[in-house]
Amino acid sequence: MTPPTFDSPFSPDGSCDSAAFEDFARRVTPELERLARRMGASREQSRDAAQDTWLAVLEARGHFDARRPLKPWLHAILRFRWRSTLRREGRRSAVADSHAAAQLAERDDARRAELADALERVRCALRDLPERYREPLVLHLVEGLSPIEVAQRLGQSRSSVRVLLHRGRERLKRALPRQAFAMLLSLRRRGTAHATPRWRLLASAALLSVAASVLAVLAVSDATRKSLTSRAHAELAYIEREASSPAAELETRAAPLAERIEVRADTRLAIHVRDSRGAPLAGVGLTVEPLDGSDPRVHRREAVTDAGGFASVERTPNVPQRVALDRGGALEVAPDALECTLTAPAGVRVLGRVVDELGKPLADAGVWLGDVAGSRCGQVVAQTRADGTFELREVPADASLAAVAPGHQRTPMIPLPGAGPEQQVALELVARRGAALVSVTVLDADGSPLEDARVLVGRSVDGVPQQLAGGRLPAFPPPFDGRTDERGHVECTSLEPGRHSIVVRASGRVPWATTIELADRGERALEARLQLGFQVRGRVVSAVGEPLARAQVACNHGDPLVDTALACADDGSFVLDSLPAGNLWIAARAFDHGSAERELTVGASNEVIELALAPLPMCEGTLRDDGGAPLGNFEIRLLGSPSRSIAPNSDEGLTGNDGTFALAVPGGDIRRIEVRAPSWPVWCVVQRAWLRIDGERLLIEMPLAAQPQSWLRGTFVDAHGTPLRERSVDLVRHIDARTLDWMPDVARSDAQGALSIGPLPAGKYELVLAARGRDERGALAGSLGCWTLAAGAELDVGRSLPAASTLECRLRFRDGTTPLAPVVAWSLPGVPGELATWFECERTLELLPGRYAFKALGDDFAWVDADALQLHAGARELWEPRLERASAMRIALAELPHDVERAAGVVVARQGDDAPLGTFALESGLERRQVLECFLAPGNYRALVRRAGGALAQVPFEVSQASPDMLELSFER
Repeated sequence: MTPPTFDSPFSPDGSCDSAAFEDFARRVTPELERLARRMGASREQSRDAAQDTWLAVLEARGHFDARRPLKPWLHAILRFRWRSTLRREGRRSAVADSHAAAQLAERDDARRAELADALERVRCALRDLPERYREPLVLHLVEGLSPIEVAQRLGQSRSSVRVLLHRGRERLKRALPRQAFAMLLSLRRRGTAHATPRWRLLASAALLSVAASVLAVLAVSDATRKSLTSRAHAELAYIEREASSPAAELETRAAPLAERIEVRADTRLAIHVRDSRGAPLAGVGLTVEPLDGSDPRVHRREAVTDAGGFASVERTPNVPQRVALDRGGALEVAPDALECTLTAPAGVRVLGRVVDELGKPLADAGVWLGDVAGSRCGQVVAQTRADGTFELREVPADASLAAVAPGHQRTPMIPLPGAGPEQQVALELVARRGAALVSVTVLDADGSPLEDARVLVGRSVDGVPQQLAGGRLPAFPPPFDGRTDERGHVECTSLEPGRHSIVVRASGRVPWATTIELADRGERALEARLQLGFQVRGRVVSAVGEPLARAQVACNHGDPLVDTALACADDGSFVLDSLPAGNLWIAARAFDHGSAERELTVGASNEVIELALAPLPMCEGTLRDDGGAPLGNFEIRLLGSPSRSIAPNSDEGLTGNDGTFALAVPGGDIRRIEVRAPSWPVWCVVQRAWLRIDGERLLIEMPLAAQPQSWLRGTFVDAHGTPLRERSVDLVRHIDARTLDWMPDVARSDAQGALSIGPLPAGKYELVLAARGRDERGALAGSLGCWTLAAGAELDVGRSLPAASTLECRLRFRDGTTPLAPVVAWSLPGVPGELATWFECERTLELLPGRYAFKALGDDFAWVDADALQLHAGARELWEPRLERASAMRIALAELPHDVERAAGVVVARQGDDAPLGTFALESGLERRQVLECFLAPGNYRALVRRAGGALAQVPFEVSQASPDMLELSFER
């Protein structure tokens, strides 16, 4: 695919073609004028500012680096020119003040008439506000109370008051003209140097008049009404006394008054994002979460930076915030911070294009970026141009992209082709027609609409499992993530046909979830009624009662779609305000501590629960060789007993220069210790004979003779004599007849096809030519051979490889149609991991002769595999499994045996042929009611778990078209 081009009218030497410049200026000028108007310029001033910008560009074009984006440079020039204009006008205004004094009286008459009209509009808007918004809004705007003080005055929770204030301001903003709203919320007029002291004074008077005049119609308490009335009359009397003072004196004396009664714009957090070179970074998605121990999935706010690298979000007052970028990187800001700056790490430059199935470019399509490190989260960060192209900078190499085009289905999340920082990749996203629509209305229990409720719709919302060993999922389209308006309504567009999960969350309400089936171009209307949730407050402390900051807390409702996970505040506190009545489990864990669980009956009491975590026992000691020399900077890993809780079961670190180490012991006892030098590709298991107890310390003496000393070296060429240049190689260690240890990317061949792997301990090894990242497409892959290494040996494994086998992988349903979002993987039989994974229905592979395992999974077909596919040299083979349509099926496991081996997980297999369809992890603790999600076709199956001693416990079940969304399976104990 030819990379899209992004034309700049300038060449690297600063010259430009006049026609190209005129075309570029015609397209960009409206954007510059909009930016100027956002900075406070009038329509005519914005046109002047844009013209000044273009003049400055032509004068400075020789200093512009043509390799960098042009628009951020233009925006910076416009901002600088506009600020200079404001300063000039401010000086002119000061000179003209003496001439303006004579005209001040008649100007005041016009201002008073204007303010009288604005006053009436504000009074009507406040009177028409719903009752629940009036009192907190007046307390905040007029009396000047902070949101926390408003919450204390009204006896409500802080989160509820924040929501009421936000919604009340938004309603006023919609109901009032811009001037009247600005008068109410801020006494400063942005972007102008002509605001006179008299205007400020009159605005103050008008604001206080509004407060006094609407008290009669506001449903506020007597104490609040009395306080506001006395304050309003006192301030009005002061203003009337000062109204006859000279203008210069009013400027001095009215400033403290205006500062005292205006509402500061401190409810938003200003965020600036820069790249590694310090330049503004546009199109960056960011999330802001309050670190107050509340559920981040409800209180999280999202934003995208503009062309100047700027964004702002509603902040939670007096609470520390965590700001995270989709480019990687995060920052915690102080409770009183009003702005912050983040630097995105260097990443990939993406030049992309969005087209339909016929190759026609799609303009104004949203570009979704996310799924960094498998988080399945993201947001739309850019829009395509008229030719369907887009550009993103500093994108993480492990990110995925998708397109959201009006009238088209959301494209699957496509991982970036392998590339390193500062590199450039081209990507094309193809959107299918036929999008479905879901209209969701969210109401509370009494039928009133709920504004600002979060609605997620799609296949990849919370709770989607990992069915492949490498943790890869089908390339689902990104979920729709939106919030309801004042009518409690949101339209979920651009959805693909199939089964979708829907989750609705709102502050203080029990989450609501369901699944629906959407047809091609289908439309569905849903109504979600959210019940008031119960609130549980708690603290996580150490064994001696000290608070554990940022401890992790999880609450299991019994359905992973509505479970809750959060981090405690700095004082160890947390609050769960959306719990349903009934029994549930709460679990907590913290760094270097164990875990604690508690079963609660929600609704029975209002106690503040306390979860005390005992510190993990520590293993301290020294690592040295049998000659007494310390082994410094060695990696050391300690594996504890398999945990029956949510606590980890391993810890690792580095030894000091003197060989000392200190590691936690998860589970209470040591199961295995492994060490590795920085140059060793494999871990070495510590033998019992090497262990000594020195008081309370552990002394590990690793004999020099036991340290890895063997090497695999050689040069590889293919059947045509071409060296395998710069290729990634995996290492598979055959520990015994049933145990394989897979180590990916242990070495990379050089330009002559030579590689060297070691030092290695003696044993049997297999080298595998991997096909991932930049080697993924069209590259030769497969097993290079298997060798046995003696201790201290250096084995030449180089050779000329046999002719490759060509394998065509093709996925089709029985009616010839293709699946929507497949994931296909190939591996060596018995190797615990995929050697390559892709997300396409068709692909041709060049594989070395040998035996391979293939498997495929999709969101609309059942798991298929081929564990014994033998490929021969020079042959052409076809793997074309006939897919069986299936849909997601949730399976709830209850009554697990007490002695179940959780590390073995649960296996879902077909009845009869016992073909495994997937192995799922059994995470205990909060997973008291383990819920799996499989893609199963109608038929008979069974779920199996392993008990201590090797016995199997199983339960059969059947899947049919009439099966419910969730099957309940109970094992015999």
